[in-house]
Amino acid sequence: MMPAGSIARLFRKHSGTHGVAVKSAPAGLDIAASRTGNKLFLHVVNIHYNQTVQASFPGTKGGRVIGITPENLRSCVNQDQPDVFRPRETELEAASWRFAAGSVSAVELELSAPD
Repeated sequence: MMPAGSIARLFRKHSGTHGVAVKSAPAGLDIAASRTGNKLFLHVVNIHYNQTVQASFPGTKGGRVIGITPENLRSCVNQDQPDVFRPRETELEAASWRFAAGSVSAVELELSAPD
């Protein structure tokens, strides 16, 4: 699958039912948010191609990051590397995450207290 298709599938699979306004975000991160019940979904793109960006998620009690983070940002899908854009999942062990340069991620967070 091409990069755009991999990203679309990632975001479609990890989305809430209601849009949520993003009031602030670290410089370099483009973030869209949605929610279902007590779960918040973030679609995050690090627009920096040579710099990681740290983000924190206050008011959460756990979650996971599903990211597309190829080692080489000029990678392409071919017979030698068919899974270069395959998302990889990591559990959040703290209420923060360092987004790799040029990465695309879906973040699922459990909110500490219901609104």
